[in-house]
Amino acid sequence: MIVAQLAIALAGAVALLFAIWFALDILLRTRPSDAVAEAAERTRERASSFVWRFVTLSMTVALAAGAGLGAAVGAYRDGVES
Repeated sequence: MIVAQLAIALAGAVALLFAIWFALDILLRTRPSDAVAEAAERTRERASSFVWRFVTLSMTVALAAGAGLGAAVGAYRDGVES
């Protein structure tokens, strides 16, 4: 039991050290070339547009579904009460 508890703590510490090392390795690398930076900016713009459309569509569908569900519950409730 003690060995398992120590192994879990050791695995957590190793994972934390690896995450710190990996983050520092990525952050301290040299800057990308201009072509790579431009491609990244284009990709970011397209992704932002896609995410905005997706969120707008999701909210519209959620509101429509909520209104439909509310209408269905209201109609059922009125039918049961009368």
